[in-house]
Amino acid sequence: MEKLLFIKLNSSLKNKILRSHGLAFLFLLCINNLIVAQSLLKQKVPQFEVDNSSISLALKKLSAVSKIPFSFQSDVFEENSIVSIKKRNCNLNELLSLILPIFYQYKQEKDYVIITPREYTQLSGYVKDLSKQENIGHVHLVYSNDVNYKETKKDGSFNISIPFVKKGDVLLCTKEFYYDTIVPLANLHSEYLTITMRPIPVLEMTPVKLSSISNNKNEPKNNLPFAFHIIGGRSNNVKSFEFGTIFNHNISNGKGIQIAGVINLIDKSMSGIQIAGLHNYVGDTSKGIQLSAILNKTEGLSNGVQLAAINRSHKLKGVQIGIINVADSSVGWTIGPLNFANMNHFPRISYFTNNLFFSNVSFKLGNEKLYFVANTGASYINKKRYYVSVGFGHDFRLSQKLSLSTVLTYGRMRNFVYSDGHQYGIFDKKPTASYARNTENALIQLQSNLNFSISQNTSLFIGPTFNYTGKNVNEPIVPNYSGFPSNKLLGWQFGITNQSWLQTRIINRMFEHYKWSVQIGLEQNLAFVNNTQSKALRYTNIDVRFQKHLMESVSFITSFGFNQVQHENYNIYSGSYDNWSLSHKFSYYQSLGLKLYATKHLYAGLQSIILINKPYSEQSRISWVPELGWDLGKKISLSSLYYPSERNVYIRLGYIIFGKKNYSLHTVNNKTEN
Repeated sequence: MEKLLFIKLNSSLKNKILRSHGLAFLFLLCINNLIVAQSLLKQKVPQFEVDNSSISLALKKLSAVSKIPFSFQSDVFEENSIVSIKKRNCNLNELLSLILPIFYQYKQEKDYVIITPREYTQLSGYVKDLSKQENIGHVHLVYSNDVNYKETKKDGSFNISIPFVKKGDVLLCTKEFYYDTIVPLANLHSEYLTITMRPIPVLEMTPVKLSSISNNKNEPKNNLPFAFHIIGGRSNNVKSFEFGTIFNHNISNGKGIQIAGVINLIDKSMSGIQIAGLHNYVGDTSKGIQLSAILNKTEGLSNGVQLAAINRSHKLKGVQIGIINVADSSVGWTIGPLNFANMNHFPRISYFTNNLFFSNVSFKLGNEKLYFVANTGASYINKKRYYVSVGFGHDFRLSQKLSLSTVLTYGRMRNFVYSDGHQYGIFDKKPTASYARNTENALIQLQSNLNFSISQNTSLFIGPTFNYTGKNVNEPIVPNYSGFPSNKLLGWQFGITNQSWLQTRIINRMFEHYKWSVQIGLEQNLAFVNNTQSKALRYTNIDVRFQKHLMESVSFITSFGFNQVQHENYNIYSGSYDNWSLSHKFSYYQSLGLKLYATKHLYAGLQSIILINKPYSEQSRISWVPELGWDLGKKISLSSLYYPSERNVYIRLGYIIFGKKNYSLHTVNNKTEN
């Protein structure tokens, strides 16, 4: 019995010993694996050297030298990334950090190392003035084709999150009065950056001394109630009135009235009135009125009125009136055809149908308080009819998903009418000897729509419309038809709206723009039929356009081209319609104008086109032609031009054959320029 008990105790003790030894063995095995894992990355490499090698080849050589396998996809590395390293007695971790940019991570799995891209990388640092070595605040930082941007703080610091960098991705730094700076991201090896920006040289002029008030270019006068500059000058804290025939530059705050023939500059805040021939600039808050012919710019809060062809502000709480109005954030009012703000719901594109036109497209720009509307539509099933209209709208927000919009538009409508006085659709059988002409009517529409959001970017709408069509504005050109009758009609419409189909970027100056460029262009007439009895229409235009960047987003354009002119003669119907004839001749022209960029892609322009020769008397020698376009890429643009004298729309396709980019390229920390 005692022997049996001893055997049982001995067996139990043996099991405990085995279990404890097993646990100890597993623990030692884990420690050993951890030590091996740490030792692989800390393993010393006696000597490693590569010269002008790609990242993939450098990793393969390091794997061979260290006898540690690496797992990675070679196609994720930038092809042009070159590595040159010469090190002795470094561990594997140090060598990998020298070879790999910061957008990659590596870790050990068993007896090999896996290299993968990071999903996001945090970059921080400062932006400095290259000449003064001072930090620059409120610099816009844009990552490649991202629609949004970040801004440095007042002390010039930044902290941004960058997704995995693809081939060719860059960080663009842009600010007023500085050259654009591009930071290539593919080969960064540090998460902390010091970016330098080169200031644009400012023309310094010594002013003429007048009475007791004068200006020295090195010693600006302080706290003056009144300043008068014969040419231009610098001052500090002018509190009443400042006048310069060419420019005024106030290096501090400005109060009162500032008038210049060309440009007004206030480095800090402005409270009063700025009037300039070309450009007004305020470095911080603007409270008052900015009035210029070309551009008003406020870096901070704009709580007043901006009136110019282009108005820009960081935060808008006032009113912008112009052709192009841009605000980073807006709770104010924008009045003009092209309004942009970095906020939800705009720009909008809508497709809808109504009781007058089967197919319609609407484009809206602005904010919910007030937005610009451009509509176009057509009917072609049972009759041929089309229209173009513009107007303004306002939205009433009812809930998160519901809103009520009110839109008022004015436009022109054309009806295609055949010689028998009837309208036919595309599927209708027409009389044998029938020909088509058109009549034109005014069209006023008041629309009220209930909008329901079905997703973050898409909504459905339905509502009533009140349509007023005026009488035919042209003489009747066919018998038994007096035009679309004057009509007040209550109708309907429904459709779909989306605000993500068209996106663009709002920044100061875009690095894709050229300092100067030469572009070839092809214009094609859309062949809208006129109602004049004798007409000369450009048929196809070919031109060479030279573009020179002037300031901010303004460029000068001039072009030389030729076109084939189609001339048509016909008589008003008198019992029978005489056969009409066509003739073709060539016309040559020269144009001068300005091109204004609202965003990275969208631009508007105005040209004066002068005919060198005039084949037909109906042609106008000088025409003012507006243009609205979109950059499809770095070299290709697509635009529409309207010729008022011919009442015709053209589509122009342009391609830049050569030019000089409008930016200064800096390499980070090395401060070398290209």
